[in-house]
Amino acid sequence: MLEVAIANRLRGIGLVFVFTGCLLVLGVTTEAHSAVGLAVADGAPTTIVSLTFDDGYKSQYLKAAPILDAYGVHGTFYVNSGLIGTESWKMAWQDLTNLQARGHEIGGHSTYHPDFRDLDPDEITRQVCNDRSRLVSQGLRVTSFAYPFGHGAHDPSIRSVVEACGYNSARRTKGLHPPGGCTWPRCSEQIPPADPYGIRIRDQPGTLDLNWLEGAVQGVEQSGGGWLPIMIHKVCDGCTRHALSTQTLDAFLAWMSERSSQGTVIETVDEVIGGEVAPPVQGPPPASRSGNLLIDPSLEIPSPVPHGHSLPAQCWSGRAANWGRFTATWSATSDAHTGSTAINMTVSSMGKNAQAAFVVVHDLGMCAVTTAPGTTYDFSAWYRSDVPVALVASVQVDDLDWAPLSPIQSFPAANDWTEAKTSLTVPADPLTTEISIGLALSQAGAVSMDDFSLTEIPP
Repeated sequence: MLEVAIANRLRGIGLVFVFTGCLLVLGVTTEAHSAVGLAVADGAPTTIVSLTFDDGYKSQYLKAAPILDAYGVHGTFYVNSGLIGTESWKMAWQDLTNLQARGHEIGGHSTYHPDFRDLDPDEITRQVCNDRSRLVSQGLRVTSFAYPFGHGAHDPSIRSVVEACGYNSARRTKGLHPPGGCTWPRCSEQIPPADPYGIRIRDQPGTLDLNWLEGAVQGVEQSGGGWLPIMIHKVCDGCTRHALSTQTLDAFLAWMSERSSQGTVIETVDEVIGGEVAPPVQGPPPASRSGNLLIDPSLEIPSPVPHGHSLPAQCWSGRAANWGRFTATWSATSDAHTGSTAINMTVSSMGKNAQAAFVVVHDLGMCAVTTAPGTTYDFSAWYRSDVPVALVASVQVDDLDWAPLSPIQSFPAANDWTEAKTSLTVPADPLTTEISIGLALSQAGAVSMDDFSLTEIPP
């Protein structure tokens, strides 16, 4: 674990220009805004709204950012560096640099958006520190963090990691739920917040409609002012019930532009918090391993915290082995090859060219195996299935993307426990850092899996 090296960070002094519609509001910030009651017009209390966008969805760039630009306001975009550009619905690096050039803020959200409850301290540090380092290396100014799934805000050790990695603030996913009405301080955050590494937001409904957005702002205004961060994911029209529609965003910003004269404005998280940009920090390297390099190869260790983002086996994940759609479930079974537990994967539907897989978690070294170009491995797994299976592998490269290794070796259906075995070599690419292996299905069916092995073949 890194030591917390940043205890007191100097805050810059500057001018904050907030454009809302055609009105220019000028404020002065030292550490940040000095108090909840800071007046900006006619003695009215200041109410600051921050529009924060999570997970780097392409729709935020294509749909939301142009609307914000039209009203002259800026948002904070929390992104996962390991997922940038990996799929068509994720933003690319050029999108992020373009957003920053237009005045928007880019923040960190961990490398791969894991649930911190599943991770050891070193992996948490890598997920936070290496994420920020990668973003900074792309020329981005990164001072704000958002906890993935909101987990970690109440853990002092994780909060210390966020600070030591160079962040000036960290946002939660709830905390401002006003029972019986909106009264400060449960209605809004202070300006600046008393706890910059536990920034709260209002508990939000499934759909952000205009009435809720306007009501949330009015509640802050009527309780004496303060800071209201709002969390947004997808921005689109009718794509999902949890998305913010472009019409709602446009109507909300039009409504907000009429309130600037009374001291209600929109700012980024960085503008509210203030402070200098700390240098990037790298997390600790993964621990070395020998023999069978996999964590829990016999699938006997339950996942640390059973929830919607993990599976019954520690360090193992169900996912697509390539592009394509399918419907699958993964569950523990006592029908094991050895020990007391195996994992069953049942695929009920399979799209064209798709593969459902059970693989080592794609991470920064807690579960994935640290490797080097040109390394060769013996790779095996025991299985029983009613359809053919395939041994699959993928490698992580320096841009944090994962690429499948070819060829994929297939094996026939088997009623009794059968060993599938092959060898594989990491490509001679100096950017390769981690390797993940697993077993996949390319058609509907069921397979039970147990006793995986990955051992290095000496050169």
